[in-house]
Amino acid sequence: MKTGPKGWRVLWAMLSPMQRRQAGVVFSLMVLVSFFEMLSVGVVLPLAMALVDPQRIEHLPVLHMLWRLPWVRAAGSEGFVIDLALLMLVIVILKGLFVSYGYKRQFRFVFDLQKDLADRLLHGYLYAPYGYHLTHNSADLLKNLRGEVPVFADGVLLPALQVVSESVVGAALLGLLLFVSAGLTLAVGGILGVTFFVIFRLTRSRNERLGQARQRAMSLMFRHATDALGAVKDLTVLGRQHRLLQAHEEASATYSKASAAHMSTLHVPRIMIEFLAFTGLIAILLYSEMVLRQPQAAVPLMAMYAMAAFRLMPSLTRVLAAAMSVRYNRRTVEILAAALADVRRPELASDRNDTLSFRQDVRLENLSFHYPGASVRALERIDLCISRGETVGFVGPSGAGKSTLADIVLGLLPAQEGRVLVDGVPLDATTLAAWRRQVGYVPQHIYLTDDTIAANVAFGVASADIDRAVVSRVLEVAQLDRYVAGLPQGMDTEVGDRGVRLSGGQRQRLGIARALYHNPDVLILDEATAALDRPTEADITRAVEQLAGTKTLIIIAHRLSTLEKCDRVYLIDRGRLIDSGTLAELSGRHAFFSQPPAQKAVS
Repeated sequence: MKTGPKGWRVLWAMLSPMQRRQAGVVFSLMVLVSFFEMLSVGVVLPLAMALVDPQRIEHLPVLHMLWRLPWVRAAGSEGFVIDLALLMLVIVILKGLFVSYGYKRQFRFVFDLQKDLADRLLHGYLYAPYGYHLTHNSADLLKNLRGEVPVFADGVLLPALQVVSESVVGAALLGLLLFVSAGLTLAVGGILGVTFFVIFRLTRSRNERLGQARQRAMSLMFRHATDALGAVKDLTVLGRQHRLLQAHEEASATYSKASAAHMSTLHVPRIMIEFLAFTGLIAILLYSEMVLRQPQAAVPLMAMYAMAAFRLMPSLTRVLAAAMSVRYNRRTVEILAAALADVRRPELASDRNDTLSFRQDVRLENLSFHYPGASVRALERIDLCISRGETVGFVGPSGAGKSTLADIVLGLLPAQEGRVLVDGVPLDATTLAAWRRQVGYVPQHIYLTDDTIAANVAFGVASADIDRAVVSRVLEVAQLDRYVAGLPQGMDTEVGDRGVRLSGGQRQRLGIARALYHNPDVLILDEATAALDRPTEADITRAVEQLAGTKTLIIIAHRLSTLEKCDRVYLIDRGRLIDSGTLAELSGRHAFFSQPPAQKAVS
């Protein structure tokens, strides 16, 4: 993004219609504030002239009109000066009130927009197709949410509003100065304009490079911190904390250097503009002495220019600093614009079916799938049927496509060829939500939040809406009820970050309880016991077997003991359905079932 017209169009495109209207209100307040700024400066000249030479009051049309008013003339010249001073005081007070209200609206607009952008991004990430998350690093998504969005508010939007507001104020004051002394104003304005342009051009490329370095460093910082905290147990055991710590320190050092260099650059305009403002006041004095031959005439003019400089100096400094900040953070705008475009909120299908029934079977017809960039298909021409109430198992070597098949049945991945039918109804955008409400899922690795057991079972349900009776029932089904009953706080016991206070078997049982909380018709277990020891696996397998007949069970496993009670087992290899039958039947037909467990995993 550039800071030219195209760059501003990108910023404008990121706003919703309501936010654009709010931006219009903020701009209107800026114009009103600029009017009071002009008045507060403009009244200095007549006040100074009245103090230095009261006889010159009649030479200014506006003052002459006021002087002709009977009650003004009756007060005399001293009273008139006092009235002018009071008028200036009233204008300054009104300006202060409008400036305060304008800042309030401006900051409210900026930080409401920051909240809205973060909400829109998180909504988009959560509702994006599952395939989106297969190709994007979660640390980068978190960086966009908690890193780039605040930078956009503080480093782009606020400075952009400052550029607009200070430019409006500056234009109003320059217009006033042109009216009073066009030649002098053009000379001083030309010098300031050239200086502004030179400083911006000299620092533009440097700010871009610093901004790109900052963005890359922040991305690495988020990744290294996420990896380090997520794998703290492994790093501790291996004794390799220093590796990620060093990488994070290097990225953090780059971020700090870029930020410090940018902040140093922002102070250059103030030093230059202060020098030029002082030079301008000296020029006015010399102009009055050498051209007008009236040094006393310089006093009112210097007073007004001093007042204008008092207001314009910080204004010009802020404009230049804001323009530099927008340039420095331009990569943030590009990242957020691209992210918002990637996760644009999908429209719900107009013919959405919320009452999909499952009373007969789930069929996969000629199903094929391949991952983006993969040279071979993960699944190829799969045809099978799973009847309601049936317990089926999927077995095969690692990478055979079993989990991909489960993801397609779950509706996480779309069938690129062929289709999935539920009671003859295709599984698509119109039926997906209704189907997912009937499916429970237990993965190999259960994600647990740092919350209570009840909250983790009813994951995603507000605390006030949790049905504790249902929680108790599914904990009993998962054979976790006795353990929970023995805890001092029962189901209100907190499990720690990612469930660190629970054993592996307890986490898996909690995952089964979570999957059963909404009473699904179908339960999919994807390698749910692969990481457990055999006694724990046997306990969980028995808990699952109790659901046979009441639920349709789809079990993906490496260990054959998990599949002994399945009505049918499907053997998958290299994305193809090789054979199906009972475990005993397949064991007699395929050498895979007679291989040692370690060899099965890598064959």
